[in-house]
Amino acid sequence: MMHVPAGPFWMGCHEGFDTDEFSGSCAKSELPYREVTVSAFWIDRTEVTKGAYRECLNAGICVPPPKWDVEWNRGVDGMSNFVPALAEMPAASVTWSQANTYCAWQGKRLPTEAEWEKAARGTDGRKYPWGMDEPTCEHANFKPWDIAGNKPGPECPYREEYRTLTPVAMFCMRGASVYGLCDMAGNVAEWAADGYDSAGYAALPTVDPLREPTGESVARRGAGWGAWSLSAVGYSLATSRHKGGGKDDEGETRETGFRCALDG
Repeated sequence: MMHVPAGPFWMGCHEGFDTDEFSGSCAKSELPYREVTVSAFWIDRTEVTKGAYRECLNAGICVPPPKWDVEWNRGVDGMSNFVPALAEMPAASVTWSQANTYCAWQGKRLPTEAEWEKAARGTDGRKYPWGMDEPTCEHANFKPWDIAGNKPGPECPYREEYRTLTPVAMFCMRGASVYGLCDMAGNVAEWAADGYDSAGYAALPTVDPLREPTGESVARRGAGWGAWSLSAVGYSLATSRHKGGGKDDEGETRETGFRCALDG
């Protein structure tokens, strides 16, 4: 786990900074852009792997996710086939409720949205976890588009072997956050502890904000391998990105993983 110290940072979508001419304005759910303070905490350096989650299954604590054996797309002789992911791949078919169970088994919890974003963004307001450089194939697992934002650009070379997911920490050298966390952009989106509300953050406190997950809709942070860096949602890899998902929705889990956190 990596330590993130207490203190303020700027959270939310920064209009004209996180967005670009192709993405349009910030989504209302990611506003307002404001200074938020979080207490110190620890957070997993990488997304929880399939191998780690299997240990929870073997212990009889966790249950098999809905798409446990079909979450990795691999090209074979020009064909794409969903096959069981390798142990070092992220556990990318785990629901929000299952992620909570796993973290509790580890004596941990899911990070709040504010914790996740600070761990990804740092205190300097950077657009991407690694800084301000636009994404390349060395920064993250994603689908690159051309600068015009209207057609796919060249595929990254690693897609010859990994058609969808890639092993965790594969992009740490260039893509790590200021706190040393890997894969905070690309690979899989990640569950957060919060409930989701399309109205945004305005009603939440500015100190340790948390939207209690009382409903069925919960928050996911970041973007998965299917994100387009320069498309009509050009800020899809930005640290401010989030969206909702169902707590136990078996239809939305193939591109969503998680990491755990601890007070501290």
